Amino acid sequence: MDALIIAGREKVYDPTIREAIYQAIHIASNHESPAIWIGQYVPMRVTWTWMGGHYFHPVLNVRWDLLYENSDAPVVDVGIGEYTNDPETLVISTIGWPRSFDPATSYESFGWNIYFQTGSRLVTYWKEETAEFTPDLGVAWAYSSDNQELYFVIRGDVVAYNQWDNTTYPIDASDVLFSLWRINRLGHSVSWMIDAFIDVNASTWIEEDEFDTYIKNNGVLAVYKGQTKTIKSGGLDELLDMFGYNGTTANVVKLKLRVPYPAILAVLADPFTKILPAEYVLGENYTAAMTDTNDGKNPAGYAKYVGDYWKTDWTHRLLHTKPVSTGPYYLKEFVEDSYMVFEYNPYYWNATLWKDLYGFDAQTGSYVTESHASNARPVLEMIAVFDFIRRLFA
Repeated sequence: MDALIIAGREKVYDPTIREAIYQAIHIASNHESPAIWIGQYVPMRVTWTWMGGHYFHPVLNVRWDLLYENSDAPVVDVGIGEYTNDPETLVISTIGWPRSFDPATSYESFGWNIYFQTGSRLVTYWKEETAEFTPDLGVAWAYSSDNQELYFVIRGDVVAYNQWDNTTYPIDASDVLFSLWRINRLGHSVSWMIDAFIDVNASTWIEEDEFDTYIKNNGVLAVYKGQTKTIKSGGLDELLDMFGYNGTTANVVKLKLRVPYPAILAVLADPFTKILPAEYVLGENYTAAMTDTNDGKNPAGYAKYVGDYWKTDWTHRLLHTKPVSTGPYYLKEFVEDSYMVFEYNPYYWNATLWKDLYGFDAQTGSYVTESHASNARPVLEMIAVFDFIRRLFA
């Protein structure tokens, strides 16, 4: 049993084989300690007939921008300001205010839903995916030959949107490393998921040419969509070709793993690993922090500018009420313990998805082409109403 656990945790990188190993562990465990199931969780979803696009994932929330309403959906006042529930607006109700808008300091369901909608991560699950991963800000990834290092090539031309000041910040490998380092640094309930598997202070980022040379000299192991391949002579081009990516890149993150751990991709797909722009988070300290960390390559130097406890950290106080977006939506406005309003992010790196699905151009805010379903309208605005039960019976 111990050998199977070690193999599944540290030795096997093919997800199909790893799944079989875990299944064998479950079978053996049931022989040792049989369980009697007395109930089964069955999720229910009720939706209006004019809505479509729903899918189910056992871990992550549904992305709002993959839902749509028919153009003839009814228009109803929400009861909040001048907002209406119309064919381009989704209204949901829930109980309880999320702990924080800072993804490094929240370990609860609706908070993670918010980060999922307003952030991009290194990898993600696309719709119903559970065994494989889809590139997000990491367009390709590979392990060193000893499986102690994990490299991510970062997508180019990505920006974070600061809606509070109506400005954007470019995202590159240094921002990715800073975001993961900061999660570990703040020591909140989610920090262990980074600290247990990644030595953030020993991690760094490198340029594409350096990574290309490293691959050609040492070789790397890449596992993607059913392919397992050792890449060496073909260098970075061969790795990117395996992942089907031919766009721009923004350097390479090198994560130092504490132990070989192929399941780390599942951790990095979690919403709390939302990538943030270091320039926004560090504010007036950004220039000095970049000097002290050699442009972020030595992240331990950030300790001078980020507190070692989230409650007293000034960067947490900033993000607690003023988050920024690298995802399909941004937080437009909110009244604590009452409601939140989210709007589509016109600077989202994958905004062309909406043109393909609905004929909607995020830059102009208009419909420019016929979509596969000409009467489908994307969710351009989402309103979350809190303490709904109290409102209902007030």
